Amino acid sequence: MYILFDIGGTSMRIASSRDGKALAGDPIIIPTPQRFDDGIVRFTEIVRTLLDGEKCDAAAGGIAGPFDEEKKYLVRAPHIPDWANKPIAQKFSEALGGAQVYFENDAALAALAEAQRGAGKDHKIVAYITIGTGVGGARVVAGRIDQNAHGFEPGHQIIEGSHTRLENFIGGKAIEARFHRLPSEISDENVWDEVAEKLSFGLVNTMLHWSPHIVVLGGAISRKIPIDKVQNSVQELLTIFAGVPPIVLSQFGDTSGLEGARMILPT
Repeated sequence: MYILFDIGGTSMRIASSRDGKALAGDPIIIPTPQRFDDGIVRFTEIVRTLLDGEKCDAAAGGIAGPFDEEKKYLVRAPHIPDWANKPIAQKFSEALGGAQVYFENDAALAALAEAQRGAGKDHKIVAYITIGTGVGGARVVAGRIDQNAHGFEPGHQIIEGSHTRLENFIGGKAIEARFHRLPSEISDENVWDEVAEKLSFGLVNTMLHWSPHIVVLGGAISRKIPIDKVQNSVQELLTIFAGVPPIVLSQFGDTSGLEGARMILPT
């Protein structure tokens, strides 16, 4: 039995797989505990339920934030700060009876799923941007997460002033703080047009740096944004290249992280 997980700033998704090729059922979804110790307790409870007495052969999953080079702990965790610099690899393995656990940034795993089997599967270079609690993403080349020194954090690019990051404009947490309402409750087109404009600035930078064949957008916020307006804005701004890559929504949606986790299992 294999365990798959996707731990973001808002939600924690955990699922099992008998063969590592398909989910055994619907994932268990809970709010992500803000305290690391509470997260380990809840993770342990859920995987015991999923395993139901069976041995865990291995586990894989993503967590929001950049890892150290050996993937043993998070060096930063902006939306779950108490998870940073904690013995994640050790504690997750202990929760799984000593099984090997394979970690990656949560957005990078979603990018892998979309590039290999989702909305970007017919393209060699895929730029994936997820817009949820925060903003993350990764570059995938020929079906593999591109080599990198510290990971990918496109949401932290500066797009205005000296300290204003893309995430501060379009991330769900930032939108809620600004309008004092959950993004899901906001129907004002002017709000989403403004978000689309800021996103287009970030995507132009991403295209200039990553030069992708396609851009795939994931995360709950992406489904509120008028993608046609983003594409038109990018087309007006990006004039150095012969053409502009298409911008599309993710195929797997909320399960992309679990799909990506399954792909890094050594089955």
